[in-house]
Amino acid sequence: MVTEEDVRTANLILFGDPGSNRWIRKLLPQLPLQWTREQVRLGAHCHPASDHAVQLIHPNPLPQASGRYVVINSGHTYHDAELRLSYMVFPRVGDWAVLRVGDSMATGLVPRVDETVLDSGFFDERWRLTY
Repeated sequence: MVTEEDVRTANLILFGDPGSNRWIRKLLPQLPLQWTREQVRLGAHCHPASDHAVQLIHPNPLPQASGRYVVINSGHTYHDAELRLSYMVFPRVGDWAVLRVGDSMATGLVPRVDETVLDSGFFDERWRLTY
């Protein structure tokens, strides 16, 4: 569980969505992202929340978190096939990404969720969307 002390002293890696993670819900109004039960909107791109998610790194906007970052829906941007070759294990998105999330697939030892990066990019020097 993330505490107020964690917010002041650490970078946060938050999993879930605004309905399941109170810290994501608390940060959302101050991030360049709108995420409701119905839709995910990042810049001009809007997608149904039922089968889309966001990955994002951004300075933590909470006043007590100066100099810290927040990562939302962090996870590997590579899967089992890439793990066989170490040179393939590197991030595949920029500062933010919108993903379409599909069904779970039972491949290998660990089931994985079918996901497709629909769009990704970088923020500018002031952490604004550049498109």
